[in-house]
Amino acid sequence: MMMEKIMKTRQRQIEDLKKSKTEEIMVIKDFRKDMDTILEQLEKESIKELERKFVEEESKLLEEKRNAETELDSLKQAVNDLKKSEGNKAQQFVSMKMSLPSIAKMEDVSSSLQTSVDANISFSFDPAILKFLHQLKTYGSVRHDSATARTTVYSVKSIENLNIRGQNDKKTCCVFRSCLTDDGSLLLADNTNNKIKRADVVKMSVTDYCCVPAGPAGICCTSKSEAAVCLDNRTIQFVSLGKNMTTTRQLNVTHTCFGIAFKDDKLYITNKGQSLYIHDMTGNVLQKVTQDNAGHSIFLTPRNVAVSDVNENVFVAG
Repeated sequence: MMMEKIMKTRQRQIEDLKKSKTEEIMVIKDFRKDMDTILEQLEKESIKELERKFVEEESKLLEEKRNAETELDSLKQAVNDLKKSEGNKAQQFVSMKMSLPSIAKMEDVSSSLQTSVDANISFSFDPAILKFLHQLKTYGSVRHDSATARTTVYSVKSIENLNIRGQNDKKTCCVFRSCLTDDGSLLLADNTNNKIKRADVVKMSVTDYCCVPAGPAGICCTSKSEAAVCLDNRTIQFVSLGKNMTTTRQLNVTHTCFGIAFKDDKLYITNKGQSLYIHDMTGNVLQKVTQDNAGHSIFLTPRNVAVSDVNENVFVAG
């Protein structure tokens, strides 16, 4: 029996391993997409800067070209006046005098415009970018979360205060349950305001929230992109954990819902009565746990429920 149990456990772990590999490949691809977005933005800004410099230099050259055209027209007019005054010494003298300021001005303009000007523009890449990328071998690091049991006692590392009250909250916040997502965000079930709030535990601030139809009690993650929430109206509400949280499908159950946990495509739900219900992901009741093998009631008022990552144990507190 022990060997069969080990075989089943290892088979499940193999399946979990394959599943985690597939999921992490998608994470890597998503990371590449994020990098592509950033690189595309850098490319746009670089081209924009190049275009700005081009317009600036082109405007200078066009202005100098217009100045040269103006001086050329002035000189042509002076030449025409001199030609017309031929044979008339007095008129010729006046034309010569009139052309001298134009000639002097032309010489000044000509001197400035003949200055050698480099009409090319260039873009210098930041060598630190390529240097940094060449130093990398992968996008990050691969780790193996060992399934061995913890042998040391947990200890408190730090305590922080997080203000979760939002501008639209009409009542005093009352968080019944919380859970951590794979990316380290904290999901909070604000029962009195009918909201699921997501918080950044590094910046200690609420990043976004979504409203649910009734007061949320228990909450747990079913995947990297989804959470399941117990509502006061005997409903399991699923929430998408995208860039902005949104409610998706619902499951209606025949019992009250309070605590919730997820493992192997099963939902473990307490009813704050004397039972633990095990549902599949479509809402069907697979098992109702109330008594032990001797027929004695196991629970008094079960509230919290958690499942072990190491074995098949289910922990119910209340």
